[in-house]
Amino acid sequence: MRIRDLITVAQTTSPTIEYTEETGFAPLYTVTTEVALAGATSIVVDTISGISATQTITIGDETHTVSSVVAATNTVNIDPIYGLADEMPAGTEVVANDVNPTAEGLVKPQMNVKYELKTVSTKTIASWIPISKQALADAGQLESAINTRLLYTLALSEERQILYGTGAGQDLQGILTNAGIQTYLWSSGEVGDTEIDAIRRAMTLARLAEYPVDAVVLHPTDWENIELQKGTTGRYIWVQVSEGGVMKIWKMPVVDTTAIAVGTFLTGALKLGATLYDQMLASIDVAEQHEDFFTRNMVALRAEERVALANFRPEAFVRGTFDNAPV
Repeated sequence: MRIRDLITVAQTTSPTIEYTEETGFAPLYTVTTEVALAGATSIVVDTISGISATQTITIGDETHTVSSVVAATNTVNIDPIYGLADEMPAGTEVVANDVNPTAEGLVKPQMNVKYELKTVSTKTIASWIPISKQALADAGQLESAINTRLLYTLALSEERQILYGTGAGQDLQGILTNAGIQTYLWSSGEVGDTEIDAIRRAMTLARLAEYPVDAVVLHPTDWENIELQKGTTGRYIWVQVSEGGVMKIWKMPVVDTTAIAVGTFLTGALKLGATLYDQMLASIDVAEQHEDFFTRNMVALRAEERVALANFRPEAFVRGTFDNAPV
């Protein structure tokens, strides 16, 4: 499997792709309408629709439990034991990951979804190799040159762009270089966590963004470290049992590729979070008009494609780092 197999691939006839990038999501959204001082145990919001007792809400960057709601004044009382840690100015966002029922005739709660219009253009990824005319006439040699050299190199270059493209110049906007994705450090976990635990905790971060996690991308060296881990009895902790030829970890398919750096992994909702647009599928061209190729009975074999990458939900991805075991 390759990364292309994990993300959505669509065809396009346009060199320019316009799409909306989702920069935030929560089922319930409102804002404070008055200043709430540090230590306060209540806030006044624009609407209390969808908010009720025992619900967990986020006020700014603080998480609190609702103790009661006063509909007449749009007041939300929070757990009186803690109160607000910091002062919250008017206009502070109040969000929740669930919406409670609202009575008929009342204003329905607003969902917290923010969109930003993005425009990307297709980029050309290409490579070529010299080959003799005799090899060109041999179907077996030609097929080998195309599959094991040109198309493989093209696929690997595409993977590096999908992961690390900077978005500048002729680069795609890669997933790992997108400023909106989440990050996870192995060292931030609990004492005793292995690389296997780090991947699982990173998957939870992606899942909390409300998109289903569907894959993990690892460098072959890191995948080797995972498969070779042993317990105190000397037995392997993680024995890879291939199902239909697909490697898996925590029920998710694994792509091991040298396109990703050693010590880095990617997980998240690759299928829903990003789309690769093909303006021109990988194609092969042959020419002998190159330097002295005509006199040497050589030809140039070129493979190229034109693609663009759209990141619809950066938060659906997590860039993990195997820095140090937590202590």
